[in-house]
Amino acid sequence: MSRPIPFLGLTAIVAIVCVAGCETAKSANPTAPSVAGPIPGVNITAPRPLEPGAGSTLVFSSEPPVLLIENAGTSGSRVLWLQLEVGTDANFRQLVYQADQIALGSNGRTTYRLPAPLGAGYTYFWRTRAADGANIGPYSSVSSFSVVPPVVINAPVATAPARSRRTSLSSRSPTA
Repeated sequence: MSRPIPFLGLTAIVAIVCVAGCETAKSANPTAPSVAGPIPGVNITAPRPLEPGAGSTLVFSSEPPVLLIENAGTSGSRVLWLQLEVGTDANFRQLVYQADQIALGSNGRTTYRLPAPLGAGYTYFWRTRAADGANIGPYSSVSSFSVVPPVVINAPVATAPARSRRTSLSSRSPTA
């Protein structure tokens, strides 16, 4: 004769309630933060790197570089934000900076100042993409810029004619 084990029955009921509860917690509202996975039919366009433009040269400064990005668009109703990558190679294997959830700027453009200056003597590659929490758009085209050391020109130092009490010129016409 077998006796039912009440503990096992209670565990099964709790598991069923938890699974059903988890499923009902997912929102059908596309603007709710609990949407899991991509929302069908939502397309996000790629943003476009504007400044510094491809192949630009920036002179090293104690001020971090400012990036200008043309915003992405979406067919969805959720708010977009940008993700940014800056690397020392075009394949982004050597990232020097990465940011997530950069708020879109007004008038279709976003200005973003890096938190620290980039080292001189290197070429940097950058790209960006947009996301809405459920969908991620494609990366922008890759743009690059170089950071060069500043050129320092010292004040000239006179070397001739030598200083003496009397200096005489043999001619009034300068010669090389």
